[in-house]
Amino acid sequence: MPRARHTKSVEFLGGPLDGRRPLVTLHDSTIAYTDGSFVYVYERGEIVEGPRVREVFRFVQQVPLPRREGNDG
Repeated sequence: MPRARHTKSVEFLGGPLDGRRPLVTLHDSTIAYTDGSFVYVYERGEIVEGPRVREVFRFVQQVPLPRREGNDG
């Protein structure tokens, strides 16, 4: 039986996921999200707030997906 992956809710900053806190696996250092037209890349980082350090994913890149050329009719 496979081991369960440990997950954690982490805030995303920038891009289309700005402000959301989805569950991510603890070992992920980058996350790719697509809306069908673009791929949005986020990287894990930290924000220092006084004595506290908060984990976040920062928006770093937007890549267009290739469009299919075709006949709409």
